[in-house]
Amino acid sequence: MPKKVSIIMSVYNSEKTIEKTIFSVLNQSFKSYEFIIVNDGSKDNTKKILEKYKNKNKIKIFNFKKNMGLAARLNFAMNKAQYSYIVRIDDEDIMSENRIKFQVNEFNNNKDLDVVGGSAIYFNKKYKKYVYPIQSDTKIKEKIFYLNPIIHSSVMFKKRSIKKIGGYNKKFLRCQDYELWLRGRKFLKFKNLKEVLVKRNVSNFKYEFENIFYLLKARLEHSENLSQITTSMFILIKDFTIFILLKLGLKKII
Repeated sequence: MPKKVSIIMSVYNSEKTIEKTIFSVLNQSFKSYEFIIVNDGSKDNTKKILEKYKNKNKIKIFNFKKNMGLAARLNFAMNKAQYSYIVRIDDEDIMSENRIKFQVNEFNNNKDLDVVGGSAIYFNKKYKKYVYPIQSDTKIKEKIFYLNPIIHSSVMFKKRSIKKIGGYNKKFLRCQDYELWLRGRKFLKFKNLKEVLVKRNVSNFKYEFENIFYLLKARLEHSENLSQITTSMFILIKDFTIFILLKLGLKKII
């Protein structure tokens, strides 16, 4: 039963967005938390901005000179976390005011859950889009090999459960969350809430060729039979098509 939670965030060159994210955490209706921020070798003014918050009781800041990537820094933050439940947020995103309260209530009502995510609003300077992922554990596991049904910056999870399967794979420079969910699908119980838990700023999101590579790598590493390997190659074609359409401006993120 989560009475207190640890919020973890890794940041890199986030001077333009980080304060909105911090404010959204400080404004949570659920107040029993610690907020661990890992500065992963930022070259801009991120470190200077974080200095303003170093004396806040709930905030712990760790600055590094070398950039190690999201997976390595999230593992570091988990190891520093005092509490048994971990809340994720990304450095461009904004938590809904009751986000943690909704998730704590869900864990209290369903103690066998390991990962609880939720819905989101994706936005940029011109548009916004509501995203409602599939909700039940059964449906999530049916679809997870074909797409990522869990919004990473919306999740709360049991630290014990994630560490038991090895934490984030630091070899994945992108799509770390998708690899984690695929690896854990036999051991973890998932649920997505219908409530909007996070607003995701996709203004700077870039769907790069690296994304395609790591999505394929995750599927191949966690394929259980020849059929899934074959399916991975068909999905690769779909992912590459999306990549081309985005590059040509024929498809938008939102």
